[in-house]
Amino acid sequence: LQEIVDTLESDEDGERIIDMDAISNDLQRGVKAPDFYYTEESQQCRFKCNVCGSWNDILGKYGYCSCCGYRNNLDVLSGEINKNLEDMRSDGRPEDCLKLLVSAFDSGAKNYVVSLVEHTPLTRAREKSCRRILFHNVDRTPELIRAYFDVRLLKNLKDEDIEFLNMMFHRRHIHEHCGGVVDQRYLDEAGDASTRLGQALRETTMNVERFGELLKRIAVNLDDGYHEIFPPDEVAVRTCGARRKR
Repeated sequence: LQEIVDTLESDEDGERIIDMDAISNDLQRGVKAPDFYYTEESQQCRFKCNVCGSWNDILGKYGYCSCCGYRNNLDVLSGEINKNLEDMRSDGRPEDCLKLLVSAFDSGAKNYVVSLVEHTPLTRAREKSCRRILFHNVDRTPELIRAYFDVRLLKNLKDEDIEFLNMMFHRRHIHEHCGGVVDQRYLDEAGDASTRLGQALRETTMNVERFGELLKRIAVNLDDGYHEIFPPDEVAVRTCGARRKR
């Protein structure tokens, strides 16, 4: 702005050219930037909105598109799940991948709920209940999410898929907290008749891949429900779309 003011107030006729490309090249060579040149500090997560196509640069992993308001949780979570599965296929252990999948899913899903709680009027008791939700509790959590927000986590999942999810979440608990050795709680709650007390669990790539795909389906259901409540701004989506076509 000061450069423009100086130009307008100058007694000398002629034109002044500000070559931003040349300034950028000078910066890469270590030349000090002019006073008017501002370099924005990059944050931790740069993403392109899947709805309006705008680029965003945010702190942390999860956040809204600054143009249309679409939330990026599904994109981030799906990317993490796919990466963990790819690492397992190359040289990873299925047991380790299982733990990473649950960790990624729990983080992304909880972030949706935190946002819902912050923007939805709730009683103190319901808010407290939501903040304590554990997404590996297949029996209780889907009921709470549907009762409080009318979001169906298990939509279009078959009974055998839900039973498999429950078993795999319990198997993750065994690997994480019991050294992979079956305890009585697992026998009582996992629905896995093929194991015995004290048995060491071994995971297969096929089971972990199936688990990862089911987690992505739940994430889609959660994302659909969230954006039904808080949809992207239609005007912003149209405006950004028209701008890209120019």
